[in-house]
Amino acid sequence: MTEDTEGDFGIWNGSLVLNGSPASTLHRYFPPEILDASFSENTIVHSTEVAMTGAKNNVELASVYLYHGNTPCDDTSLCNYSLNKTSVALVCHDLNAQLAFSSTCNASDTTHCLNGKVGTIKGTWGKSALIQLVQLPF
Repeated sequence: MTEDTEGDFGIWNGSLVLNGSPASTLHRYFPPEILDASFSENTIVHSTEVAMTGAKNNVELASVYLYHGNTPCDDTSLCNYSLNKTSVALVCHDLNAQLAFSSTCNASDTTHCLNGKVGTIKGTWGKSALIQLVQLPF
């Protein structure tokens, strides 16, 4: 059976019984409860802390990964669609620090996100900083 996930086609192992009407497009989505985000590519981690001394400019603080169940999203059509549609919002209460998110998936011509990596959080500040990155589960 072939499925359409908003323009991204893939194969779904299953069966479909059709009685009396012409075939139509099957849309299938991941239920939200099986998607999760993490700061680690090896396990689900919802918070991380970074301590650095001195002024920093555009330094990498953490990477963000999307998980399907307990495994990082792969390049199957449905998981890859979710990876490419994921957005990240950053809030920083320290006016001396600026945080920015750089998307891995949409940054080039490729639509594949390696090992579920959605992107990278980078920071810039003029003084020593202790940055705690907290991410709530979906």
